[in-house]
Amino acid sequence: MDKKEFRVLIKYCFLKGKNIVEAKTWLDAEFPDIAHDEPAPKRGKTQQSAGKVMASVLWDAHGIIFIDYLEKGRTINSDYYIALLDRFKVEISEKQPHLKKK
Repeated sequence: MDKKEFRVLIKYCFLKGKNIVEAKTWLDAEFPDIAHDEPAPKRGKTQQSAGKVMASVLWDAHGIIFIDYLEKGRTINSDYYIALLDRFKVEISEKQPHLKKK
């Protein structure tokens, strides 16, 4: 019996008002050759994520020009944004000198 047929039998038990114990007892009595106690599939070990990261991405029609990742625990305020734009100004003058303001 495949899993789909087994699931149909379990649904049948619940539709008849049987609880889990009664359903297992009935399945064991009616289908003794089926192994119900298959081990659960093993899951891989989980790792704690690094958390949320704020990225500022500045681009133009030709692609990404500048990416900046905000340090953990900092917030974007006027001082941070001014420093970001200053670093962007330097970066754009290096990558695309024809766009540099005179």
